[in-house]
Amino acid sequence: MSSPSRGPYANPSANPSANPTPPEDDGNPILGGYQRWAARTPLVTRLSILSVVICYILSFFLPLELLLTNVPYFTVMHLQLFRLLVPSLVGDSIFNLIVLLLFYPGMASGMEMALGSLHFAYLLFFMSFLTNIIFDVVCFLLYFMGDNGALLYSCNGFWVVAFSLITVDCMRVSFLLLFC
Repeated sequence: MSSPSRGPYANPSANPSANPTPPEDDGNPILGGYQRWAARTPLVTRLSILSVVICYILSFFLPLELLLTNVPYFTVMHLQLFRLLVPSLVGDSIFNLIVLLLFYPGMASGMEMALGSLHFAYLLFFMSFLTNIIFDVVCFLLYFMGDNGALLYSCNGFWVVAFSLITVDCMRVSFLLLFC
């Protein structure tokens, strides 16, 4: 007596050449929407968006702005060098998050497809690092010129990286238009 068949997952050894696909809709519209978005969004773009959203949600429970923001006093004087890369993920404004979710995915997806995921990730980290280094240098210059509070200024949010990527994208497109 055989057991009733339960679809393509019932006995995978029955047909080894068959490549069963997971069910398209399991009844959860949120999961289905995320899976469709993840299928059409490149890896680094997807990970950067998810990181910003997760850090925003965690900011309700943890003081991420105090722990991860680039403050020159802590970055340089206490050698907390992680503050040069991480602050682009930290933000506490819902308006900034909404605008980022509206405009960043299209630009970032196009750049990642043109450059490749590895080069795009390198560009993200490099722009974050470079912008935070420049911010620290400017703050120290202001401090040496007499602004005692300049070492406590903070730099955070994904806008720094987004504006850098917009600049790089415009330069890349305008350079290509020169040769058309």
